[in-house]
Amino acid sequence: MNHSDLFRANKLGFFVVTASLLALSGCHNKLPAAKMGNQEFSTADYLSYVEKVTPQTFQQDQTISGQSSPPPDAGAAGMIEMLRDAATDQLAAEHKCVPTKAEIDALYEIENKRNPGLSEAIQHGLLSEADMKREIKSTLEQASIGSNEADISDADIQSYYQKNLSEYKLPIYYGVKMALIQNQTTAVQFLNQVKASGDFLTAAMNNHVALQPGPLDGQEHILPDTQLQQVKPVYDVVSKLQQGQFVSAPIAVPNGKGVQYVVAQLTREIPAETLTLQQVSPLIKLQLIASRFPAYTQHFLALLNDYIKSQKIRIYNPRYAQIVPIYLLASASITSVAPSTGGTPGAPAVPVTPGAPATPGAPATPGAPAAPVSP
Repeated sequence: MNHSDLFRANKLGFFVVTASLLALSGCHNKLPAAKMGNQEFSTADYLSYVEKVTPQTFQQDQTISGQSSPPPDAGAAGMIEMLRDAATDQLAAEHKCVPTKAEIDALYEIENKRNPGLSEAIQHGLLSEADMKREIKSTLEQASIGSNEADISDADIQSYYQKNLSEYKLPIYYGVKMALIQNQTTAVQFLNQVKASGDFLTAAMNNHVALQPGPLDGQEHILPDTQLQQVKPVYDVVSKLQQGQFVSAPIAVPNGKGVQYVVAQLTREIPAETLTLQQVSPLIKLQLIASRFPAYTQHFLALLNDYIKSQKIRIYNPRYAQIVPIYLLASASITSVAPSTGGTPGAPAVPVTPGAPATPGAPATPGAPAAPVSP
């Protein structure tokens, strides 16, 4: 066999091995990971939950389950989340109150309007549309089950809307990229470079500028006008820019000890608007349920607890077969609700403050920092 034949043989062997490994990986993802009642979950289903586990997940699972320690690892935490979601979905189907796609999409649209930073978080892979809609669906299911499908009439919703109309008025939002620079000479060089390249990060490295965390990190942030107004020199200039336009000169900002300079670009402007009754009706229904049936969460958890007890749960990984059911059942216990605060650990919070950036069950949204812009 000559060198050419040997190369071809080795290359063929490499492709055969690679194809075999990919096939095994695909088969592995189809293997069952768990089963609740008649619903079976593949390894791929399970891994999609493990990927979303964060440190907050461990803290939440420990808090809501009342256990002295958090789940042992991300695998257990992901399994708990998956089975709890499944139990909620199955219970909603049993009670005939599964939310429609239209209802979920409507609430998702409201949250995007109330917090434009969500699109930024999704764009950076910190959140996904599917995760958001999963949390919204769970919120709707819990409210419907826990309130026994409360009779909230259209007249109730319209009355609430009229009384709280000011809360549904959204401010102007500005999409901005900004950097804070200590001296004017560097700021001018920085501005010229970023105008040419559009790249704040490269300009920062070239000019030895340390980008600040938050709105001054050179990345796009969606800020309400009220937040931008906290630094009047910046607001006065940026609010007059056209989309995509950079400031003509670094903005001088007094800092108590002297002057610093802000280089900024307006990436977009979202006009102020008042959300219509039709847009916010699903949100108002949730708000009315929360106010009229404050114990709806306890009722939901009691039903969920009974439901989980009635189901045959099988976990194929022996590492989790004993521990996960303990956390799962405890997380559906009414004792997991803190009576002193009325909080609902383990259940996505109903968004009850129109105009606030809170999103049902969603993490804080990067790109819409609550911290002032002030340097």
